[in-house]
Amino acid sequence: MPPYWSLGFHLCRWGYRSTNATREVVQRMHNANFPLDVQWNDLDYADKRRVFTFDPQRFVDLPDMVKEFHQKGMKYILILDPGISSTSPPATYPPFDEGQRRGVFIRNSTGQTLIGKVWPGPTAFPDFTNPETQSWWEDCIREFHSRVPLDGLWIVSLQCFLFTMVADLLVSFHCVYVTVHQSHPQEPYVFGQEAQTAMCSAVMLRYSLLPFLYTLFYHAHTSADTVATPLFLQFPSDPNCQTIDRQFLWGSSLLVSPVLEQGAVELAAYLPPGTWYSLHNETETIFSVVTQIDKNPSGQPFYSKGQYLLLPAPLDTINVHVREGHIIPQQEPGLTTSASRSNPFLLTVALSAGGWAWGDLFWDDGDSLDTFQRGDYSYVIFIAGQSQVMSDPLRQNRALDGLVLGGLRVFGVPSPPRYVWANGKKVWDFSYQTDTKVLTVTSLALPMSEVFEVLWTL
Repeated sequence: MPPYWSLGFHLCRWGYRSTNATREVVQRMHNANFPLDVQWNDLDYADKRRVFTFDPQRFVDLPDMVKEFHQKGMKYILILDPGISSTSPPATYPPFDEGQRRGVFIRNSTGQTLIGKVWPGPTAFPDFTNPETQSWWEDCIREFHSRVPLDGLWIVSLQCFLFTMVADLLVSFHCVYVTVHQSHPQEPYVFGQEAQTAMCSAVMLRYSLLPFLYTLFYHAHTSADTVATPLFLQFPSDPNCQTIDRQFLWGSSLLVSPVLEQGAVELAAYLPPGTWYSLHNETETIFSVVTQIDKNPSGQPFYSKGQYLLLPAPLDTINVHVREGHIIPQQEPGLTTSASRSNPFLLTVALSAGGWAWGDLFWDDGDSLDTFQRGDYSYVIFIAGQSQVMSDPLRQNRALDGLVLGGLRVFGVPSPPRYVWANGKKVWDFSYQTDTKVLTVTSLALPMSEVFEVLWTL
């Protein structure tokens, strides 16, 4: 399982030359009310570009900066090149001195340590096929972590980048999403207000969907299900899906149709057979049909026979559709995942033609290793049918204690409800959109750790 925070927004580029410059970036992100979970530093931090060190002037208070980020609910990652400087005076650079003593470096044909040249200059390279090298490497990381309480390492070798996070696929061409790695400013706050608003809206949507995304990773971890899924895996008998590579699914229930061409303001998207509900305000024009569907708000159904639509795709829109029969657990987004995780939940219920839907939620502390193997997690299923939505907590470990369901929206309710009840009590805060057939229930406070029932009478 990835840590929960790894699914949030990460920011990185070459050129943050000091702790003060790095702090300023974080502060400007917060001033712009833009989510930021993980701040990274490139090799700027290192003393003479030597890994396992930090510059005694520009980054002298690096440990304090990391602790400050932790107090804000953030995490910190820095780059770590597996190339060890070989030019420091003897007994002044332990990673090289110990590496030589333990014989961990690659050797040339004469049996001498092979010296190449990378960022710090003359460099020795660890031989990771040697078990002793692995032990030495762990010792170096452990000693450095005792001084700098970082949360992850960005392992880089000769420009082959291995990121420790999960790349974001829910992305419009217009939006910078997870990590910015450029030598010139590309942070969201340097763009114009229109672009900033679009970026913030897209990232907030992602943060609201993190409970659903995290649950998908639980299924990937336990049964090898896919997180980002090509359409042909879900619809193997649909020949139209076999060649589609410009759309994808999250799991089996969210269809994402991103913009992949610069300057595009609309896109052609395929909807497999079935009912699909819009997750965003959008207008849809059906190919070869004169009908124009105006004002297509959240929850507007489209009854597809397996056909393409021409979707508007302005700067602030990522086209996402919810598949009938599925329930999506969401949460009110915050500026960090740690803040989001304490916010109320929301269920988006996409009823099938028969009036049913199903979903689930995996929840642990979001950080500890092997919680599934140890049984240290909560698992809840949600079932909709016969004009009601129910929860069934199949496993509880107190991870959901104090968290509540704050509301739900039900797509595909055929007629206006007369009454809504939650755990046997009448609810007054609900609304119904006749044109879209969406029931929205708000101002709930139902404990997520307990069985709950929300029902409506038609």
